[in-house]
Amino acid sequence: MRAALLRFGAAALVGALLTPAVSYAGDGHVGPWTGLADRERSVDQFLRQAIDDGAFGVVSSVRIAGRSPVLDCVHATHVVRLDPVSGEASASLDLQLRANGQELDGVGIVFDEGLRVTAASADGRDVSLEDVSYSPTRITTLRFATPLPTGETTVIHLAYEGTLACGAFAASAGVVCTKGESFGYFPQQAVLPSFVDPRRPNETALDTMTRDIEIHVPANVDVVATGEHVDDIVRDGERVSRWVIDQPLSRTVGTYVLTGRLGHVTVRDRQVPTTLFFPAPGSTVDSRMAAWSVPVLDFLEGLAGPLPYKQSLTLVRLPATVRDPGTASFGMTLLSESYTRVGELLHEETWAHENSHLYWGITIPESNSHDSRLMSEGLATLTQLDYTWARHFANEDRDAYLARRFVPMALDLRNAGMVVPPIQLGLNDGDPSSMDSTRFMLWAYFRTAATLDHLRVSVGEESFRNALDDYARECRWIGCDPRDFQRMLERAAHTKLDAFFDRWVTANTRPEVTIDFTRDESGASATFTKTDSQPMTLEVWLGLEDGRRETQRVDLQGTSTTVQLPTTGRVRSVSLNPRHDVLVEVHSAVRGDLDFDGESDGLDLLACTRLLGRKYAGEPGSGLWNIDETFDPRCDRNGNLRIEQADLDELASNFGSLKPQ
Repeated sequence: MRAALLRFGAAALVGALLTPAVSYAGDGHVGPWTGLADRERSVDQFLRQAIDDGAFGVVSSVRIAGRSPVLDCVHATHVVRLDPVSGEASASLDLQLRANGQELDGVGIVFDEGLRVTAASADGRDVSLEDVSYSPTRITTLRFATPLPTGETTVIHLAYEGTLACGAFAASAGVVCTKGESFGYFPQQAVLPSFVDPRRPNETALDTMTRDIEIHVPANVDVVATGEHVDDIVRDGERVSRWVIDQPLSRTVGTYVLTGRLGHVTVRDRQVPTTLFFPAPGSTVDSRMAAWSVPVLDFLEGLAGPLPYKQSLTLVRLPATVRDPGTASFGMTLLSESYTRVGELLHEETWAHENSHLYWGITIPESNSHDSRLMSEGLATLTQLDYTWARHFANEDRDAYLARRFVPMALDLRNAGMVVPPIQLGLNDGDPSSMDSTRFMLWAYFRTAATLDHLRVSVGEESFRNALDDYARECRWIGCDPRDFQRMLERAAHTKLDAFFDRWVTANTRPEVTIDFTRDESGASATFTKTDSQPMTLEVWLGLEDGRRETQRVDLQGTSTTVQLPTTGRVRSVSLNPRHDVLVEVHSAVRGDLDFDGESDGLDLLACTRLLGRKYAGEPGSGLWNIDETFDPRCDRNGNLRIEQADLDELASNFGSLKPQ
């Protein structure tokens, strides 16, 4: 079979011919994200419902745009005394805040409904409290007697106590916390509160703050928390554990306290002390996760520079019982053991994804993660694919590998993606927390990663990497958005990208491109016809008769562009880099010509005959977990996600469509 057969089919056919070093185990086609995606978003969905129900005293479904929230939290000092078995807790909070751009009426404080504020004050201001039990949390609003003038700061002082109820969010079954002797799980909104502007609860622009966290537990209890570890002191029958978040972290990023009998493994070869924690006595997966952490963290630091932590990095294997899929926070990455069921390779890849959020979303946040997830989930998803290729498949053609991995995501986007809003949401595009699991997965993960990879091919790997270096450097701790990345890409690639972002970031289009070509002594003359007049840049692949491949980048203008493509050998085929196929519908001008050699012949039929009976079977939105290496969408002539005899008959009916030599 000639090399040029591996076109879009490179995604399917190359994978089918290779035996991976680590198998894609799992349940066949549905990954563990089902249900976990909702639990990951349970706090956002809960707050949205609370806003709609007027729990903050304001009923508003309109998102507030902009890059600067009025509530500017500056620093929080938390001191928590906790019995992790009974859930009895008492805590104090000193929160420095500032009124940014407008007057500030107060602050909403959200924690477990079993806790109550027992004392409240603010420096230089009289305050009042409003308290609403909004199960499974309590929302306490501290209001200033007179609004805090713009630009001014104050420090509020709270004391609260009670017994944690540790209820569950009704919509997702995600839990507020879990109590117990062996493992206690206390995320943000349990004993460490989250903060909301009660007058503008729909304001979602980035607000960053620093924190000091001090946890008091019984002396025989292990404890880890979000932040860098300062010290542990055991005295008078209690353990005092101190942690610091000394860089500006988004106040919406979760903070965690984990307690109990914790096992741990030291991650070797790390300059900064790095430890994997897990419920004791642990299991074999813990040693695997610790071993994976070395290449994962090395890969990430090679991509975005050294991690910003000097004292510690905490990695956590969460038990499935807490129903938290995992996330990253300041100096901490967590992942549920639920992911063990996808097989070692995808488990390791998911570990790479979550750790990459130490950069994409934590160190380098988006200015408004409700408006776009391109530079957080999109970059994290792209990073995990790049990691797996570099770690396990570097002997495979990188373009073919990435195209293969995007095939299931492309099919999900084509078949269920029409209801998904653009990557960059406008004010009329709704709120991510209102999306169901499928739409959110397609919007936040699949379309973002596919668009970034399509963009990477369009501008060139070197320009993309240079722009990403600039993004990682310039946006550290301050927050940027897709248009900032566009500016950096334009600088790196020396080209304008308005057309690209207008087509694929602020809108959803899937243009069709038809390729026709004639061979000549110098190479080929190719005509690219597309269904609209909006310009685009694509990487063209020229397959030569001697098996070599040459590439050229072509700018398409108007609805038809004819270009001369010089080569160093006789041209056999003219196609596009298969990584474009996720967002561009590509056809040969000769019907039935699947390998783009200008002829519909037995080679095209043979490529599909071997796949007869294959079908793409997966829940909508499961494409990231659906590693079907044997399904080639080009052979699915009627688009029903099955390769049937009718598809082969349709291909055979095109025999005799030959291009003159």
